[in-house]
Amino acid sequence: MLCRQHVLCVNLKPPCCRNATRFRSTVGGLEQERSGFLCLHSRAITALALTIGVLGGVATYLALSPFGMGLQIWAAFLGWASFFHCGGKEKGFLDSALANVWGAIMAGLTLLAVSRTGLADTLTLPIWAGICVAIGVALMILGAKLPLLSEIPAAVYGYAATVALTLLTQSGLDNLTAQSLANPVANVAASMVIGAVFGYVSEKIAGLLAKT
Repeated sequence: MLCRQHVLCVNLKPPCCRNATRFRSTVGGLEQERSGFLCLHSRAITALALTIGVLGGVATYLALSPFGMGLQIWAAFLGWASFFHCGGKEKGFLDSALANVWGAIMAGLTLLAVSRTGLADTLTLPIWAGICVAIGVALMILGAKLPLLSEIPAAVYGYAATVALTLLTQSGLDNLTAQSLANPVANVAASMVIGAVFGYVSEKIAGLLAKT
């Protein structure tokens, strides 16, 4: 099985290394494989640099314009990275998006438990917050028993991004039940899914560039 850093390069398959062998049992074979991946990696990086650079600029413009609707560009980039971390292509998109959203939901429930139950006053905030996070994170990871939620790192990205947006905005905690993009859970989930869309598009375009 290929390590994470080579998955994208194998997906792009530039012509110079299209026939590179992935696994060999001899030392000479392994050297041939490594050489092929280096060439593959170089073309992939060049194609990705151009594609992600341009699309990253487009995404930033859209996020800061009236079309952005308050979505967070940094969360979109996290979703973008998460897409590639999950292996890319259609499966990587689905796995990443579902896990990001799952993590965002679990973060929202954790924050509601911390801020709305009143137990922080009884147990003190550090103790009650620690208990809530321990339970929330454990439940989030247990969700990985379901195949559609199996990408634990992607879920953690969604969880962390939601907590960050909630705690770093003035009315974040108050908006946890809002039925709009002012809700940090909805905002992060939407931003990260859109980031995954950009990731998918960038992979397709980079693949075309790498094959020319």
